Amino acid sequence: MRLCKISKSLTSLAKVGSLAVAIVAAPVAVAAGDMLTPDEVKTTGISANPANDSGLFVGAGARLGQSRSTDGGSSPGVGTLLFVEPGYQANTGSWSRFEVSTELFTGSLNYRLPASSSLGGKSTLSGLNGGMLKVGHGYSLGDQMFGVLKAGVGYASTVYEAEAGTTKLKSDRTSGLAWTLGWQMVAPFASRFDFTTGISWTQFQFDVDFANAGGTGSGRQVLANLLAADAGLRFRF
Repeated sequence: MRLCKISKSLTSLAKVGSLAVAIVAAPVAVAAGDMLTPDEVKTTGISANPANDSGLFVGAGARLGQSRSTDGGSSPGVGTLLFVEPGYQANTGSWSRFEVSTELFTGSLNYRLPASSSLGGKSTLSGLNGGMLKVGHGYSLGDQMFGVLKAGVGYASTVYEAEAGTTKLKSDRTSGLAWTLGWQMVAPFASRFDFTTGISWTQFQFDVDFANAGGTGSGRQVLANLLAADAGLRFRF
């Protein structure tokens, strides 16, 4: 009888011990499960900020702003560009990223040269097409949004049109250089889509020869820039 009571007591003690071990071990197990290693994160597909994961993207948008010549006394006009921008973003940390992309653009710039200029009057860079290689560094703005500082350089071509009084001149298509500096905000609004908006300054340089188009004069160097705001969408692959 006594042995039976001792056996029951030992059984109860074992049950209490098992329960205590389970209670103590449960939080530890949960904590261990929360501390995923980088390999476990890759395996499970868990990401603290999916919008900042490394991968390919393609963006598109429009740029609208003030265009002007670098000639003294010139008056600004309106410049517009449409662009497509495929690229790659690399996650360099929880709060940063690196981007490299190629921007393809098309549009036009308008401005007026002073009356003292040989081409005083309205000037237009029409059919302005080209492409630029761009690099950027991004930093977190919070709520998965990023600000990206960008710089780029590339090639452009255009047809230069000028109205000097009653004389209208139009050059052959000519090629030149383009370079840009800008800032862009990237804000995710869906699983793979981002809204983009920003501001940029882009300079264009061309050597225009009107004689080739039957005009007067041997030609001139054209330097024009565009200070513009842009808005667009980006898709992350």
